[in-house]
Amino acid sequence: MLALFVVGLVATTVTALTVDANNPVVHEELEPHLVLSYADSLARCEEASMPAVMPKTPEMWKQVSETLFNIGYGDEHMWVPAKMADDGTLKWMDGTDVTLTNITPVESDVDTSEGLCLAMSPEEDHHGELAPCYAVILPMICHP
Repeated sequence: MLALFVVGLVATTVTALTVDANNPVVHEELEPHLVLSYADSLARCEEASMPAVMPKTPEMWKQVSETLFNIGYGDEHMWVPAKMADDGTLKWMDGTDVTLTNITPVESDVDTSEGLCLAMSPEEDHHGELAPCYAVILPMICHP
């Protein structure tokens, strides 16, 4: 079922703006899919009145990751609805703690002034990565 949501995500062709976290210069390139910041990605689900998929368990994480890989996203990252809270804990958008392990921390030279958010990749054994919320990557999956 998740594959259908991801396929819908892929159907849009846009000119994407990519941001290197260490270099504020914006690079324009043709992408075969939609890419958004964390806030824009979350707003996309909210505006469509569809909750974002929260892969809270390792099994669900693996299912989403394998779906991304199987439709050809290789090592591209996608937002998941989790953000670093003011108290320094990583929280899902419903306020529960993220209990996934081995999440890669953000590099020390990255601007984190807009907060840190959680991204996933279809790479095998990828357990998530903290990224600046302004980064532009694949949007989270919205579930009808």
